[in-house]
Amino acid sequence: MLAHLDPGQLADNIILHTPIKAQEVLGRANLNPRDLMDLPKVPKRILQRIVYMNVAVQVGAENIILEESAICGKRQVKTTRVPVTPSMPTKIHIGSCIARTGGFSRLSMHEREIHNNTATATKSMHYTFCRKASVVPNFRVVGLWQNPTTLNDQASNQDVQVAPGVLEGLLMLYLGTYQEANRIKGDRPFLCSDGWYRLVREVREGLSLPDFHANLLDTKEEEEEEEEEEEEEEKRWLGNKIRTG
Repeated sequence: MLAHLDPGQLADNIILHTPIKAQEVLGRANLNPRDLMDLPKVPKRILQRIVYMNVAVQVGAENIILEESAICGKRQVKTTRVPVTPSMPTKIHIGSCIARTGGFSRLSMHEREIHNNTATATKSMHYTFCRKASVVPNFRVVGLWQNPTTLNDQASNQDVQVAPGVLEGLLMLYLGTYQEANRIKGDRPFLCSDGWYRLVREVREGLSLPDFHANLLDTKEEEEEEEEEEEEEEKRWLGNKIRTG
């Protein structure tokens, strides 16, 4: 699909749908993981397609409180009222969502799993770190696109479905999280081939770009698993819609 898109138009689309605040934060000189806390917060029950980050910070168990989720409502989630400082260990998860139900479905799943301490809890680097008593997750928005599902089947000139995924990939390249040090182990070697790593190294070579590879919270394989869970969520959503007419 990418081969049929004009690169300039795709770039313009991505910039247009990246909030000014996000552009300012990501463009800071000497960007550090703490700066990512200044990205726009996620609106409640967000229906748009999104590119997002979870900036998970180890603030100390004594500094964590439970409050109603600002994203989902009702659910009690971990938060903190102490200032986050650069000295606090920080990890990042980068993701995107183009589900019919909007970014809310993916972020709701993340919040549910982060606070799931039962035997059924999903095992992943992302969730394992965020479940620590001393860690607070912080979801932030990097890109927003109109969700055609919310337009009552009207045509949308914003429906460049690949744009969120492209921005997610560009963020991984820009922040230096796609490196051999984070190579996955599993049955999807095509996601992390030597050729891809070499290409990223060549693109970044000689540029003063951030290097957050040590702060990465998950692997591409885990993102694939999240997408599979999201597909199941969509099937349930479609089933409910059919039953209710």
